[in-house]
Amino acid sequence: MSPRPYLLLGQSDHRALAERVDAALAAWQREWLADGAPDPVFSLEAAPRAERWLAAGSDGATHLQLGCERGWLARLGALAVGEPPMDAAARSPASGPLATSVGEAMLEALARRLLGTAPAASAAALRWDGEGVPPAWLEPGAGAAIYSLAPALPLLLALSPALVAAWLPKAARRVREPLAALPRAMEGCPVELQAVVGEAELELGELARLAPGDVIVLGRRLDEPLALQLGAEPVAQVQLGTMGEGRAVQVVQSHN
Repeated sequence: MSPRPYLLLGQSDHRALAERVDAALAAWQREWLADGAPDPVFSLEAAPRAERWLAAGSDGATHLQLGCERGWLARLGALAVGEPPMDAAARSPASGPLATSVGEAMLEALARRLLGTAPAASAAALRWDGEGVPPAWLEPGAGAAIYSLAPALPLLLALSPALVAAWLPKAARRVREPLAALPRAMEGCPVELQAVVGEAELELGELARLAPGDVIVLGRRLDEPLALQLGAEPVAQVQLGTMGEGRAVQVVQSHN
């Protein structure tokens, strides 16, 4: 099995992505919403949940997902067609579906504006009521970016790992490659080993009364191999000896 690339996005990455999204949002707001609409604030979302999802993809791959509540689409459409925002009590059978359809069209226009900045995804097909953000995008190191735009816009925006990679500045893509697990990646890390000569069990009172000259009998013969431990885990059996002017151990059995 080949290792899965592992890429964590840093603050500079999120700033670059937010600038692209913000430019598309600003153009979309000028086209569809009245002047003075509040600017959305981007916040990372670890558990995205929405009642409706608009998915955009091509060639069998999903590029982005927009999530929202069902009622918000009707309220958004009502603003565009000049109707007052509707609530459940005031909605009429004629205006409800129309406002919802207009709201859907507005969100589709936003998706196309977002994808218009990525040439490979500009011809993506749009599909409503998808299953939401793919689980693979939520895994640590997947390279996807998921944002909440609330409260200014009660929207969730999920960008695929491929779209994120395409949107990042070229300089960042050249100097940083996704990490992949390698069996020898940790071989150069120093570790502290302990050669355990033996063990003994004492009562707390005996331990408190220890004085110079006292002898503690260990439960091990002098000719028995010692345990070589990494923390609390034994890694080998060793024999105690000397080398030059210092003490040393020689491995007689490995636990690998």
